[in-house]
Amino acid sequence: MANTGYLLFLERFRNGCYSIDFETGEICRIKTTFFNRWSGRMETKSCDPIKIQRKDKNGYLSLSVKGDKLFNLRQHKCVWIAYTGVMIPVDKQINHKDVIKDNNCISNLEIVTLQENIEHSVRNKLHCYGIKNGNSRLFPLDVMNIRRLNKYQGYSAKKLSEIYDVHDNTVRGILNHSAWKHIA
Repeated sequence: MANTGYLLFLERFRNGCYSIDFETGEICRIKTTFFNRWSGRMETKSCDPIKIQRKDKNGYLSLSVKGDKLFNLRQHKCVWIAYTGVMIPVDKQINHKDVIKDNNCISNLEIVTLQENIEHSVRNKLHCYGIKNGNSRLFPLDVMNIRRLNKYQGYSAKKLSEIYDVHDNTVRGILNHSAWKHIA
């Protein structure tokens, strides 16, 4: 189950094991109460930021929660779950409004669909198109040639996809200008 780690985090948050500053998005471990033999009274250690916090390969702050195994969780999701008290639906994602992945204050987080998250990414120029994508098999000259071969020599999308070794849906996107829009 993909949400097991987040369910464990939420249970521990509800039980007082964690504290969250929703203004900063900082998650802290609550230390247990202990007897200070020097002062002769019960004390609670101050709340320290979680030490196992780090950035993952995508730039998001993550933390580890140990249960029957170690769960690596994204901090912004933990903040959202703790604030709302409910799990994130499988068809939703948590978006950083200001596009800064380590700004996890609750006012910077919103729940969105995958499509809304992609549109937000495009609006804020985080989404790479064409050759900048890194996964692209085509170059701008290839795109222009695909359009010319289709228009002037009648090559089909299927034939062009075989020539350029790409999926025929990619070629259809090029031909109807829904893909590679920036190339005339």
